[in-house]
Amino acid sequence: SGEKELDWYGKDNVPVQVTITGTGNNIYYKQDEGDTYTQVSGNTTTLSINTAGKTTIYAYTTDSSENESEVGRLSVRYDNVKPQVGEIVVSGDKNSNNVYTSDVTISLANMTDANSGIDGYYWWLAGSSEEDVKFVKGKDKTVTVITDGTKELFFKAKDKAGNLSETSNIS
Repeated sequence: SGEKELDWYGKDNVPVQVTITGTGNNIYYKQDEGDTYTQVSGNTTTLSINTAGKTTIYAYTTDSSENESEVGRLSVRYDNVKPQVGEIVVSGDKNSNNVYTSDVTISLANMTDANSGIDGYYWWLAGSSEEDVKFVKGKDKTVTVITDGTKELFFKAKDKAGNLSETSNIS
């Protein structure tokens, strides 16, 4: 009985396993408000959730006299879709040869995620070690790169379920 909402799941397309346990003879459950209840004999059943978005499970049990327990509710938010980086925007002062003469500020415009939303993004310079990869929390944050010469930068967006976009880059 009661009500609970779980955080985002779905990274790497792993389904969420929800086990319903009761003390009665039968379990009745449904997924989402408009569905009809399904009866399961016994006092335990497991459901697999792998549909993107929010799924709410309603469940109750009955005893041998058909007395019904209170209806419990569990909401599972599932996201198995990779986010998208969008446009990489570079700004800074350039000379007449189109070479940056100041620190370069980089932002990722139009990062999108259809379900859980953007958590942030990873960025790194070409040739960097894994320890040099930086994470920027938030959707609208910029990065200032202070380095001489031509550099290639890489980006990956991360959503709140932990899914990562394809790698994007700019020189």
